[in-house]
Amino acid sequence: MTSTAILVLSAARTLTSAHSQAASLKYQAEVARQQAARERQIAERDAQIFRRNQRQVLAASRARNAAAGVRLAGSALLADNQMIDEIVLGTETIRARGQARATQLEQQAALNRARAGAARTQGFLSAGQDLLKVS
Repeated sequence: MTSTAILVLSAARTLTSAHSQAASLKYQAEVARQQAARERQIAERDAQIFRRNQRQVLAASRARNAAAGVRLAGSALLADNQMIDEIVLGTETIRARGQARATQLEQQAALNRARAGAARTQGFLSAGQDLLKVS
C-alpha cells in the first residue's frame, strides 16, 4: 500500500471515529434532556403528594380542634396559618430541588452537544491534516 493510500485511510478512520464520538455525545445529551424532563415530572408529583398529605393532616387537626370545642380563632388560627405556610414552603422546596436537578441535567446535555460539535470539528481538522500530508 502506498503512503498516499495510508494517509487517505487514516483520514477516513479519523472522520469515522470523530463521527462516532459525536453521535455518542449527542445521544448522551438527549438522554440527559429526557432525564431533566422526568425530574421535573417527579418533583411536581412529589409536591402534589406532599401537599395532599399535609392538607389531610391539617384537616384532621381542624376536626380534632372542632370536636374539642376549639374555635378557629386566636392561637388556633395562627397555628393553622403557620401550617399552611409550611405546606406551601415544603411544596415549593420540593419543586425547587427538582428544578435544580433538571437544570444540572440540561447543562450536562448542553455540554455534551458542544463536545459533539467539537469532536466533529476536530475530526475534520485531523483528517484535513492527514490529507495535506499527501501533497
